[in-house]
Amino acid sequence: MIIQLYSIFKNFENLAKYNILLYKRKNLMKELELSKIYEKESNISTITELIDDLEKSVINNQKKLTYFEEDYLKYKNQIDSIKKELSQYQNQIYNLNKEKKSCFNEINKITRLMEKNSENKPKNNNEVESSEDIPNSEKIKRLQIKAREKQHQINQLKENIEEKKGKVSKLEPQFKIYEEDHNNILSIIQNDKSRIKELNEQLKDEIKVSKAHLNINIQKDQKINFRSQKEIETEISIVEQEINQKKISDDYYNPKEPQDLSKIQNELLELTNKIEKNQKQIQISDTKKNIIQITKQFESLENLINEMENLINLFMKLIKLKTQFLITINNAKESLFVEILFIRNEKEQLTFEYLTTPEKIFFVIIFYLVIEILNNSKYIFFSNLFIPENFNKRGSIERTIKKIIPVFNTESRFSNINLIFIISNLNIKLDIDALKLIKVKES
Repeated sequence: MIIQLYSIFKNFENLAKYNILLYKRKNLMKELELSKIYEKESNISTITELIDDLEKSVINNQKKLTYFEEDYLKYKNQIDSIKKELSQYQNQIYNLNKEKKSCFNEINKITRLMEKNSENKPKNNNEVESSEDIPNSEKIKRLQIKAREKQHQINQLKENIEEKKGKVSKLEPQFKIYEEDHNNILSIIQNDKSRIKELNEQLKDEIKVSKAHLNINIQKDQKINFRSQKEIETEISIVEQEINQKKISDDYYNPKEPQDLSKIQNELLELTNKIEKNQKQIQISDTKKNIIQITKQFESLENLINEMENLINLFMKLIKLKTQFLITINNAKESLFVEILFIRNEKEQLTFEYLTTPEKIFFVIIFYLVIEILNNSKYIFFSNLFIPENFNKRGSIERTIKKIIPVFNTESRFSNINLIFIISNLNIKLDIDALKLIKVKES
């Protein structure tokens, strides 16, 4: 009964996931239909294409701008730095000229005072200059020296200015080229963005008109997501692949009404009645403990199978195959067994017997190696004698070994594993760096 209950639960889970995918596909089909109607509107189609072109133009020009900006900013920063220095030099010259002029003004003032004193005789003989006073001639001399020093500093600054202007003259021609390219691209980007904004408003108005015909209301500030038919069709294709890969039991699935869960409900009711009817004959000791233990065992089984599936698919993708391990129950609902399905190129679903011989040999070898990996074997021995005689194909075995060795070398989880292949009665001619080939002859 536990197995039967588990089976009902798993089928319910699969059926629920299946219905979710069907609902998603239904919505996508509606979206595709709307997309086709929108794209029939020539104005919408034209505006959308123009917006796409402008957005591509913005992206491309932003890349160009980034390319030019580095050189443009390099030259601009150099010129700006020099111009800042020139401005500082001009300020210094201005201040030095003021100081120099002040010296000459002071000289003129002393000269005029000396001339005035020479014309007027002293009225009082006691009015004599102190010995500590600096003579006017000395004052004039010091002021002249100071003025010459200021002029010398001004001359040095003027030389620096000419030198800096020379540097600017050398930088400016190339800078103007970069500046012109930079400003042109920036202008194009700004114009394109402005045009995109205008077109988006125009597109919104056009879609409002189309939606009015479709009785679809949109809010005033609602953002419109307009996807292309190709994008929607790609998503539909992915969903349909997932639907085709779902394995639903015919015992519970009604193709005409997938949402119909009556079969599962009836089986649950039947199981409930069966339990109630045979309640006296059913003896369960430590019920809760046993159910928990059984549940944990099922979980452990599922985890082990999932881990095996993931490891096998790590290798199977090398030949564009994928495996699915499905836990199923027999018709008598008494035993569980594992069914292995194969998916080729994410589309075609098939069973082992429909694989090509090289694919079968590849899977058989990988399946054996994965079992050894899950057993935590550090040394894994494999021989062609382990597999059926009709799988002993030298070329397929060689190609399999050659494909899987790189995976063992690159995956860190396999770093402690040593592979030993013992090949009998087949002339192996492998040339792989990580594989050492030893030939043993019969004595």
